[in-house]
Amino acid sequence: ITLHSTSSGTGSLLFTDSGGNSAQGQVNYDHSTNRLKFVANAQERMHITPNGALGIGTNNAENLDSAAHDLVIGKGQASIDAGLTIFTGTDAEGKIFFGDSLASASDKKRGQIIYDHTNNSMQFATNAVEKLRIDSSGNTNVVGILTAQFLMASGGSDANKQNVKIGWMQSENLTTGGYNVLVGRRA
Repeated sequence: ITLHSTSSGTGSLLFTDSGGNSAQGQVNYDHSTNRLKFVANAQERMHITPNGALGIGTNNAENLDSAAHDLVIGKGQASIDAGLTIFTGTDAEGKIFFGDSLASASDKKRGQIIYDHTNNSMQFATNAVEKLRIDSSGNTNVVGILTAQFLMASGGSDANKQNVKIGWMQSENLTTGGYNVLVGRRA
């Protein structure tokens, strides 16, 4: 299918029904602005700008900061929430990766935000190595540059867990003495 229009016109694919709802769904290409627009329920829901910015729920993605407007979600209006959901099973992980090259597996995921549904933890990685983990109880584990270094901040109603632990082993079961330091109610 080829839709031909003038250089200042708009080519459209319209979806209509017999109930009198004329063109409730549309795909439009505006040659004067070089924008591709998707319409559902007679309202623009998504568009692609000439520079490749994708707007979902907005028609002005390219007007936001050019350093991060490749994908824009939301209307930017008061009292209107916007969101992004990564929906996985209970035995899977939701991931956001920040890559800088296709040269290696690590380059494809130099920065990472991972939510692991098997144990309900969230991990943050830089330079393709996990640096921070928050477990399902809210305990925060920070792994230092040397993988044996360990920092854990824990809390809750249990006084035994209201401590900050700094140690030389990658375990939350640190004890005082040796190279370990505990600070807190039961340190």
